[in-house]
Amino acid sequence: MNQIHNMKGDKKMKKITSILTLILILAFTTIVSASTGGKQIDKQVNGMNASIVFNNATVKPGDNQYTIILRDKNNKPISDAMVSTTVQMATTMDMSGQDMNKSKAMMTTLKESDKKGQYVGSAKLTDKGKWNIKTSFTVNGKMESTVFDVDVVSAGPNWLVIGGFLGVIVLVSIVVAVKNKK
Repeated sequence: MNQIHNMKGDKKMKKITSILTLILILAFTTIVSASTGGKQIDKQVNGMNASIVFNNATVKPGDNQYTIILRDKNNKPISDAMVSTTVQMATTMDMSGQDMNKSKAMMTTLKESDKKGQYVGSAKLTDKGKWNIKTSFTVNGKMESTVFDVDVVSAGPNWLVIGGFLGVIVLVSIVVAVKNKK
């Protein structure tokens, strides 16, 4: 009789362990999924490839970290370039021809990261809308530039994270209901 009782207890413990494992996996994948990815924009500049990569998949108002990546025509990293960016909200005109853009241009000199050909910087984008990031770089004494058009979206809720946590709550509720039923 004692062995039958222990077998039932073992099965119950395995069920609970399995459900708790599922809960942890769901929570972990939600957090990881929400933090991966970054917005990237690529441009060609006189045979060179210039890219801007933001740390997040969407660019939102506030401080945004980004990396400028420079590669030559053979796709090899360009090191020791002098790189600077000028960030400003895109210019819009009202009906009277007045410039409606009240943001001030922010200029930043970027430093090369520990990865060759990658230059890091940050910008405080104050409003949602279209922003221009003019990137100037000097390679072998020759100055080049390009403009990256960046759409800044309003900072709303992260539905992936919210959905994941709701899933965990529902799963925990089911486990509690099943456990209390027995």
